[in-house]
Amino acid sequence: MKKIKFVALALAMMFAISALTGCFGLLMEHIEDTNGVEDTSLAVITKEEVLSWSKNYLADDEVVVDATQADPWAKYAASKFSGVRNVFQAQVGKEIPEGIGSIMFKFDVTLSEGNFYIALLQDGVVYQEISTSGEYTVTVNNPSGNYVVVIAGESAKVSLKSIIQYYM
Repeated sequence: MKKIKFVALALAMMFAISALTGCFGLLMEHIEDTNGVEDTSLAVITKEEVLSWSKNYLADDEVVVDATQADPWAKYAASKFSGVRNVFQAQVGKEIPEGIGSIMFKFDVTLSEGNFYIALLQDGVVYQEISTSGEYTVTVNNPSGNYVVVIAGESAKVSLKSIIQYYM
């Protein structure tokens, strides 16, 4: 398959906007990790709240984008994150070129404390839940519609690096 160059500017803009809006979340205090250190699943936030990706969060976070590489990447890191937010959104025909054969989403997640959830949504429905530790790859063949990477956390200290590649 012939790899198409990623539209780096669009990725950089989406992550920058996401980072800038982080300070304007509605959540007023962090959600306590009530299910203990060993259990990193969400204890307070429901799947319905995750699917609404309501941008209701509180975070001390940072976004770094490197669009100069052949495979541009972005990194999201939070020393403490609580709530729900989307960290990437792209639509076929806008940010994602029409006629793409597949999209490969590569994730590298490190959760140090708290509870955390990450999922790839397609048109508002969970396409794939992502592992909250280690490397994980999701391939979408014949993509269509709107794709969103949504995260949810309860006092989570997390690092997320992602690479997105398009193929004919």
